[in-house]
Amino acid sequence: MKEVFIQDLIIRFPSELLDEDGLTYIGREVKTGSRRLDIVLKDRRGRHVLVEVQTGALDTKHIDRHIDFSEGYLENNPHTDVRVMFVANQIDVNKKSFLQRRGYEYKEISETQLKEIAIKKGFEISAMPSEQYMRKTPKEEKVGKVGVIKCKNVEELVEKFKSTNGYKNFRTILIKKDTNEAKAKEIMETHLGSLNSQHLRQIFDLVDEPYSRAYETAGSWFGRLIRSNVGNMLNQTNEAIKQWFDILVDDGLPASERIDLLCKTPNRITGAGVGLITLFLYLLDKLNYSVWFKAQHNGLALLYPQIGKYTGRGKQYLEFNKKAKEFAKHYSFDHTELDYIIQEIAKKFTL
Repeated sequence: MKEVFIQDLIIRFPSELLDEDGLTYIGREVKTGSRRLDIVLKDRRGRHVLVEVQTGALDTKHIDRHIDFSEGYLENNPHTDVRVMFVANQIDVNKKSFLQRRGYEYKEISETQLKEIAIKKGFEISAMPSEQYMRKTPKEEKVGKVGVIKCKNVEELVEKFKSTNGYKNFRTILIKKDTNEAKAKEIMETHLGSLNSQHLRQIFDLVDEPYSRAYETAGSWFGRLIRSNVGNMLNQTNEAIKQWFDILVDDGLPASERIDLLCKTPNRITGAGVGLITLFLYLLDKLNYSVWFKAQHNGLALLYPQIGKYTGRGKQYLEFNKKAKEFAKHYSFDHTELDYIIQEIAKKFTL
């Protein structure tokens, strides 16, 4: 049985195949940079379900690839809650345990079950050319600029942004956010050289608190950045975690070089991309570092086009970070605000 047939069945009958009511189809072969996700669905709560399909037994290559691709999707869609799911004919006990511990979902569907569902639905392999569904994400994923506020220049944009109810409400949780980040920094500094997965969980719980925000749906703060990305890091040995952080805090190397080293083998931890790397740098020294991932970059590029198109490379981070700090200083924003401000500007304003 070919993967394309399983994909066609999921696309046509997602709720039946995955035993979940309310699933709807969003896209197939959805691009995340230079990569593509097999299928993207939406559940009844509005979350995007990123589905990887493999015929036969699920293998480690497919798991690592899908986690990596999902990270790219999260960076492109930072305000979208996602679920990461694997579908295969067989999934062994160890891989099920691995996925469960990291909060990933899986569905094991045998070839016999697939054929039974296909017969029940009157569906044949030749009945529906898969090309019919080879489309990009739907209109709802492309209409994010509806209702944006057009401004003549950056000064007008900032002035209007500061007057929004969203920003005013955000200011009410700023002290709590700053306090949590200070506690996370204390944990890191106290245990540098001996950090383990328990310390990392404490840090993530602090910085990812679902602050009370009346102006939008409650949710963990860095959720899209953290939730689906930290599983592999939390499963590393203490020695591997130590080696990773030794590179992160090596002041003998420029930040750009540290970022590039941590994004490449043998230092790379799947899921721990530039977003997490720069989050840790920011927590340790927020006066000198900013959180950086594609959506953040695109937001700042609206204000400073000279920083160019996002590449994810360390050298570009230096330019992004420089402009982010200039922006904060010039318009009297606190450094703790930048992660929120830049993304909100990208969502709701244009020049």
